Amino acid sequence: MADLEELYARWRARPDASTTKPLCDALLREGRPDLIAEVGEFVRKELGKNGELLVQSARLYLQHNRLADAQAALVSAGKVAPRDVAVYRWLGEVLLRRGDAERAER
Repeated sequence: MADLEELYARWRARPDASTTKPLCDALLREGRPDLIAEVGEFVRKELGKNGELLVQSARLYLQHNRLADAQAALVSAGKVAPRDVAVYRWLGEVLLRRGDAERAER
């Protein structure tokens, strides 16, 4: 597996879904708030029709307690991929952490 810096360099050279996915996977393992913000914003703006990557970016935000960003990414993912159960699993987690157990349960 390529290390985080190598994945980031590949992503910077060619930022698309195929380079974003492994970078998100590495960020979930290693965490880097500076890169998470950059990658999450890119996913939102440029890959906003990719439900899987929206969920991944939400998980990154969740990992760093950026709950509003995570919720926004998951709401977008729900619009793109309304049948993807991962969207609702993670949205429930975000809502619970935000103190909204009633909505999380739904």
